[in-house]
Amino acid sequence: MSKHFSHLCLLMPLILISFEGFCESSCIPQDKDCLFYVNCLEKSQSCGSKGYALSYGLPYCQKFKEEVRFSEKAQVWRDRVLICLQQSLVKFMDKNHPQSSCSDIKQQAFKSHVACYTQSPHSICDFHRSPDDIQVLLTTIKMSDLLSEEGSEQVKAVAKTCIKQLAGQKSRLPEAVILRSQKFWQEVIDSSLYNSKVCY
Repeated sequence: MSKHFSHLCLLMPLILISFEGFCESSCIPQDKDCLFYVNCLEKSQSCGSKGYALSYGLPYCQKFKEEVRFSEKAQVWRDRVLICLQQSLVKFMDKNHPQSSCSDIKQQAFKSHVACYTQSPHSICDFHRSPDDIQVLLTTIKMSDLLSEEGSEQVKAVAKTCIKQLAGQKSRLPEAVILRSQKFWQEVIDSSLYNSKVCY
């Protein structure tokens, strides 16, 4: 055995440990980086083209990341949401986490949407004061996804959260503003778009 080959054998365990550490660190959600869905979530639990990672998480992450029409404030909201959504799925990469099905991942992902969209201090609840940002949001998300059963439930859950969130801002916002804002979100809840069986 050559001297160089011998040294390589001795170094191989260290190389493997370093590589493993690199792989783990690369699965930490990065700002405006969508590779998490392909390199981490899908590799950890392959669910194919119809699974959440490839059919929903990745394409929407890319669409929102590339969207340039958002206001500066909405861009901050978007960036925080992209990180939050990925962070909610990191647990599925944990070797000690119970075995999960593709359905479990999708359910957890959709469950996290409402909390990520309405997280403070940059919440979608403030979008009612920016019609342009609402328009961008509505044109970025497919109407079929907004009106699906899962989408409708999320929209209504976000609206309900916003009504409660706004009620807690009485100390810093005029009552008229709060009432007008709550009315906006209540109209979303009451909209026939989200209360018709046609949507389902």
